[in-house]
Amino acid sequence: MRSPDAPATLRTLISCVLGVVVCLAVLPSRSPWVIRPPWRTQGIMDATAFRTGAELVGTPGLYRSEAVRETQGKDAGSEDTLRLFIRPPWYALAMRWMLYVPYTTSMWLWKVLVVVACGLFVTLWSGDRRHAALAMCWSLPAVAALEQGQDTPWFLVVVAGAYFLLRRDRAFTAGLVLSLSTIKFHFLVFFPIVILVRRQWRLAMGAAAGVVSLIAVSFLIPLQFCSCLPPSCVCFVSRRSGPLRWRCLQAWRLR
Repeated sequence: MRSPDAPATLRTLISCVLGVVVCLAVLPSRSPWVIRPPWRTQGIMDATAFRTGAELVGTPGLYRSEAVRETQGKDAGSEDTLRLFIRPPWYALAMRWMLYVPYTTSMWLWKVLVVVACGLFVTLWSGDRRHAALAMCWSLPAVAALEQGQDTPWFLVVVAGAYFLLRRDRAFTAGLVLSLSTIKFHFLVFFPIVILVRRQWRLAMGAAAGVVSLIAVSFLIPLQFCSCLPPSCVCFVSRRSGPLRWRCLQAWRLR
């Protein structure tokens, strides 16, 4: 016997597919009125920067445009200065799995993970999941993230996962999960205000512990993190880190 919700589910599914097609149709492209297939795996895209970071992590070229352009040309056959790696070093380390497969395969696998992230966000949504699925499929940024291989859906998963844990009185764990949002920290500029107003001290402790751990991982990546930064950034950090850290950074710079 067919479930009474089956027609509604079918309508939701059709609306979701239609939303993805419409959003792909209106995405900016070189050729007007051409739908760029979200499954494309060749050429430069935002996900290229993640593979480039994975390849350059632990080297002085992680944040240097010359090394990035050279790596992009080797992997994708072209280069784009707008696709520089701008995430923390720990994120580049987490993306090292991309190096075990060819470039096109890594782009395909990453886009599959982006789709998984969209599904996880809908699953973790505390309200009506059908509405969440419709909002995701009719969202131009979400579809653009799939076409370009962006990591924004995973940021949404982190925030939704933290809220899911917070609603179950697991504030410290929620803070740990939320610390992963440092890949796009500018989206949470007002997060400290929320903590102060709502007095979520365990959430703050978890977030602080997670952020400190991720910073520690970044500094422990084969003692090359500081040499990855431009010289001006190294001086800025060192002058405000005390004599011990100043000598340490100077030693790394002389290597």
